[in-house]
Amino acid sequence: MHFNSRLLRFVLLGIGTLFWFTIGGELLCRLDDDWRIDVFELKARPAPAQSPNPSSADEIAGLTYQAGVDPAWFAAPPARIEKQGNPELQARTAANPTAMQQENYLWNSALLGHPDASQVALIRGFKEDTLFAFPSFDDSPYPRYRLYPDNDFRPVGWITNHWGWLSVDMAVRKPPRTFRVGILGDSTSHNLYGFHLQGFLDAWAKARNLGVKFEVANAGRQGLGFEDELAAMKYELGPMGLDYVVEYFAPGFSLVPPQMAAFATFPPGVQAGAPPPREQSPLRDSAGRALSAIAPALARRVDGGDTHADSNGLLPEPVKPRVELHLPPVSAGRVDLKEANKDPYFARIVSQLDRLKALAQTLRAVPFVSTERLCVWDGLKLRSDADKNLYETLNGPLFWPFSYADLRQMLATHNGTIVAWAQANGANVIDIDGRMPKSTDICGDPWHDTELGQRMRAWLIFQAIVPQVTQDLRSHLAPRDNSEPSGVHPYLDKPIERIDRATWLSRAEAKVN
Repeated sequence: MHFNSRLLRFVLLGIGTLFWFTIGGELLCRLDDDWRIDVFELKARPAPAQSPNPSSADEIAGLTYQAGVDPAWFAAPPARIEKQGNPELQARTAANPTAMQQENYLWNSALLGHPDASQVALIRGFKEDTLFAFPSFDDSPYPRYRLYPDNDFRPVGWITNHWGWLSVDMAVRKPPRTFRVGILGDSTSHNLYGFHLQGFLDAWAKARNLGVKFEVANAGRQGLGFEDELAAMKYELGPMGLDYVVEYFAPGFSLVPPQMAAFATFPPGVQAGAPPPREQSPLRDSAGRALSAIAPALARRVDGGDTHADSNGLLPEPVKPRVELHLPPVSAGRVDLKEANKDPYFARIVSQLDRLKALAQTLRAVPFVSTERLCVWDGLKLRSDADKNLYETLNGPLFWPFSYADLRQMLATHNGTIVAWAQANGANVIDIDGRMPKSTDICGDPWHDTELGQRMRAWLIFQAIVPQVTQDLRSHLAPRDNSEPSGVHPYLDKPIERIDRATWLSRAEAKVN
């Protein structure tokens, strides 16, 4: 009897201890995760009073760094172009609405003449019987395509001029006292910020009574690579007589698992691009079900479902495996070019910048290079509603297992290489990444801007160009008389070729199979 009494007391002590540990664990989880502790049901604690968000005027004032630039010019109307929607193109878009207007691209004839399997697969998925093509500029497949000219692509927000650019109409011969700015880039530039840039430059020139005008030729388009952009610069923009050319290489320094993996050493069992599957554990699952009845917050931790919004509706970064990065060091926002050139990736960036500079010199244009931007920073918390897609992208397979801090470190080294090259070569740098606000409201996804973000990007480019224009006017170095003297574009003003898709596919499939 005495033995049974001792056993009973021991069992009761164990149950009590387990009970108090459970309650303590529940309270700790609730305090750590911003759950209320005065109700049993899991509810977030009331959000504390928030200070009002800065006004747009405050944001633009903070984004304005160039002396003599009035933040009020941010409200200047953008340059405008009016075009009618081409009925044939509208019908083609309606026939294949998920193709992102690729049914209406003008494909490079050399690309169509020597397609790879991916190009064949793309065109096999088209719906229309006819392909559009333009004659290759130099028998190379670059640029791979152009946009159909003189068209309003609604509902997509593109309006193209006579040359197929997202720009105002302009003659080949540059008018007197007119500066021309070219934009090169991919989908991060394939938007309306060129129109905003022209509006800002004209507002500044008018306020300063400079007696000059600006024409911005945006030849950016989605999916272009560096070779495409150089070809567009040389053959499309070159004859127009550029004074300045802005190059933005993004999106993001080949931010794909193979490239990022080359920078990293992973813990055992961790693979880039492959988030680990949730381990099946009957014991843990049973414990979770039992705890959910008495300690729901602790049960979430046992179950592994501890990623949720805090009391402000913000999602913290989930726990990720620790990754060791091997990158050239960054000092004062730049890297040592000798160190960077030891890595094939950064050596390629330097080589590309060298080629950009050489071509710009041939065209008598001043190059501007930009730091690249990724909508992520260390300590970032994303809204569970408005930022859901951004959260899933940053923490999904594309970037796994790299933390927000890892991504920033890779981007800092990439941008530091650009800055170091520019300083060594006397080139102009537009610090997009360093000056854009840390706000997800201007991020469409990790790489692309919302409409407000596009306007802010144009504002930063504008401020970077202003000192160069001022200097060139004082020195009588620009605007330059460097446009095609004949007034005829030697490459773009040729008839659009129509190719039977079925015939092309039969030949192309025979080549790639």
